[in-house]
Amino acid sequence: MILIDKLLKQKVWSWLCGGLIIVLCAMPSKEIPHSLNFYDKTQHFIAFGAWAFLTMYAYSSTLGVMIGGALFGYGIEIMQYLLPVSFHRAYDLADVLADFIGVLLGISLAILFSKIFKKG
Repeated sequence: MILIDKLLKQKVWSWLCGGLIIVLCAMPSKEIPHSLNFYDKTQHFIAFGAWAFLTMYAYSSTLGVMIGGALFGYGIEIMQYLLPVSFHRAYDLADVLADFIGVLLGISLAILFSKIFKKG
């Protein structure tokens, strides 16, 4: 358990996760692997939940992760708005909401995991 705790505290995982989110959200929708192509809001919820979990675990800043997650989610939507129409991407405030709900869940899970590791 201590090894998992040490690995999760590495900041590189949150940066890699954020980079993966940017790449996947910037890809034309037809190029997204079929196994990752399911309900859009669920994709946002899971992706931002994972990012928030890793970021919260690495940086331990609830407010920072909340603000960063909200700005990150909104930035993704602006990026998608600016992509060519042929990418089949669009600006959607419902995606920002799904992102933020994922962020809140990720923060909660990171706090729970860190308490479990402190007990063990």
